[in-house]
Amino acid sequence: MVSYLLRRSLIGIVTLTLITMLIYTLIRNMPGDATTLAMSEMTDRAIKQEQIERMKAAYGLNNSIPVGYSIWLKNLFQFDMGSSISKHRPVSDLIMERIGPTLLLSITSLVLTFGLSIPFGLYASARAGKGDEQVLSLGLYILYSLPSFVAALFLQYLLAVRLNLLPLFGMTSDQYLSMTPMQKTWDLFIHSVMPVACYTYGSLAYYTRFIRANMEEVVRQDYIRTALAKGVPPRRVLIHHAFRNTMIPLVTMIGLVLPSLLSGSVIIEQIFAWPGMGRLFFESIRERDYPTIMGLTLIFSALTLLGQLLSDILYAVVDPRVNYE
Repeated sequence: MVSYLLRRSLIGIVTLTLITMLIYTLIRNMPGDATTLAMSEMTDRAIKQEQIERMKAAYGLNNSIPVGYSIWLKNLFQFDMGSSISKHRPVSDLIMERIGPTLLLSITSLVLTFGLSIPFGLYASARAGKGDEQVLSLGLYILYSLPSFVAALFLQYLLAVRLNLLPLFGMTSDQYLSMTPMQKTWDLFIHSVMPVACYTYGSLAYYTRFIRANMEEVVRQDYIRTALAKGVPPRRVLIHHAFRNTMIPLVTMIGLVLPSLLSGSVIIEQIFAWPGMGRLFFESIRERDYPTIMGLTLIFSALTLLGQLLSDILYAVVDPRVNYE
């Protein structure tokens, strides 16, 4: 296992280097740059070429792409992601500010997804072919095919505009700082209901169908029929015999969920004005904020590679037949 981890770590480092190199090349070739945006805001006076060159030198845009990437990589080895061009703050500080709001949505959504999809999947397996199971499956198919931005706009119109039950957007109210701890908790809750719902329903439908599909394959096995023939209660057979053997593909998928915990959702966070990582990524691309884009790309890529490694390790843990030696 140690040699396997070392090999995967070396491959991951090489892959991460190639990803960041490719992203840096792409963003440096995007139309416009930070100086273009700065000049668009300076409409009251003419801008001389000397001023443009000074701005490019200040932003590090006068370097070639290989030199610029080398400087970024050198600073990264010193645990320095650079400073945001548009916000004039360290990239690490910006990312730390946005991690909390994103985790609030993603972890809540993850708990709801697995907490509901497992019983729904088991129920659909136990009631396969029955009317209630078909209604459940139809509802899940509809949810899975519904785009998240359509659901977000519909919830905003229904719950915020028409019924005035929930805030339209934002993470907190204007009076948040003057609230008591209980009021702050409630305020966060009502602001997060619609974003969490939009985060959750698609994954809920997918994982429920995933569990049901795996259960359908397992319940046809001989040991399931043997357990039923011996008089074991069907519920015990379903949970303790069949579901336990479907845990292998389910557990290995947990590692693949890891990147989504911090990546956030650009569309959902933008619609609800939620100050998360996805919205920061969108803002940094719009503002040509190269250091922030690179910092976020590094985190997302590293989490993706780490999630794949964790998935492989969990596969070996739950299935003793797998040996990475």
